[in-house]
Amino acid sequence: MRGFLLYLHMPLSSFSILNIISLELNHKRPETILDCGAGLGLYGALARTYVDMGYGAKTKIVGVEPFYEYKNPNWGHYDFIYVNTLQGFLSLENDDRYDMILFLDVIEHMPKLEGAELLIKLIARLNPGGWLLVSTPGEWVPQQDVHGNELERHVSYWEPRDFAGFTILKDGHQRDQFQQRMTVAKYIKE
Repeated sequence: MRGFLLYLHMPLSSFSILNIISLELNHKRPETILDCGAGLGLYGALARTYVDMGYGAKTKIVGVEPFYEYKNPNWGHYDFIYVNTLQGFLSLENDDRYDMILFLDVIEHMPKLEGAELLIKLIARLNPGGWLLVSTPGEWVPQQDVHGNELERHVSYWEPRDFAGFTILKDGHQRDQFQQRMTVAKYIKE
């Protein structure tokens, strides 16, 4: 298919997963959301649309984004955005728990061991019955710094088998209608 951009450079997630994330938000209807790597704030806007249905701000949405230069009007959909790394945010003295954690197009920006440790820490931040959604390219996609942000470099590749204990919503093995290969995994805390 001509004309489709295979992968968008961050701070945007792949548009081929938007339908999955929108459906999961609408199905779960979380009261609290943590968006890890808020970027341009797309998922804050999706949550306000598909969870709150555009009527006020009933859902508490917290974002974490280390690159302040991404700030734009979509950040207004969040109750608060911590301008910090995810590791820095998780080390803060709080024990906040969330009904849904979005870790979308972030894990490939860190070494595998660091990403695996963060998955464990994020699962610990889920409320009982809470969901952790993770997405990552389904193939190695080289990426250097973007917009002067060194944190945008891709440093690891994650396969569905790397998400043991997760339900795989999209396995990343085949190209979708947008010619993209994305892996999307969901963990539900009992």
